[in-house]
Amino acid sequence: MVISGRERGRPRKRGRALGLTNVETLVVMDAKNLAVKDSFFDAVVAQYVITAVPDPERTLDDFIRVLKPGGVIGVKEFDHGGDLLYPSDPALEKYGELYLRLRRQNGHDPETGRKLGALLLAAGLSDLACAPASEPFAAPDAAGGSAFVAAGLCAACWGLSVCWSRVSPCS
Repeated sequence: MVISGRERGRPRKRGRALGLTNVETLVVMDAKNLAVKDSFFDAVVAQYVITAVPDPERTLDDFIRVLKPGGVIGVKEFDHGGDLLYPSDPALEKYGELYLRLRRQNGHDPETGRKLGALLLAAGLSDLACAPASEPFAAPDAAGGSAFVAAGLCAACWGLSVCWSRVSPCS
């Protein structure tokens, strides 16, 4: 498992709380320069990583480098271009606008999901299976107000795209 520095303690605590015994070690690494030998992993799964790194192409190249031949890469990313809120709520719409602005200011691409297929193809992968996914949320009045829904959006996500591929470079 590879995690960022500030998240280092969370997986360990969560694993202990759930009684998981299969995680042997946690290592902090740069996603675009993994300190792992070539063809090391059977699979790489990255959730919400590509949207947050400054060089998604180089990051995907390194994910592919550490995969064994025939390995599988799974990527799940945000795509806020598909956010749908109903019924309309001015406070929640304003929250969405500010949230997207903050993501962009922090160097994140809030529309990464729609670009995943192209990024994976450009990285030399083929045999892609891509599908959009969505996270439904209750209407603000049903969920106890906009603040409750907004907190849920922060804790979870709005729109997602998911791509899987076997490592078999294009000819």
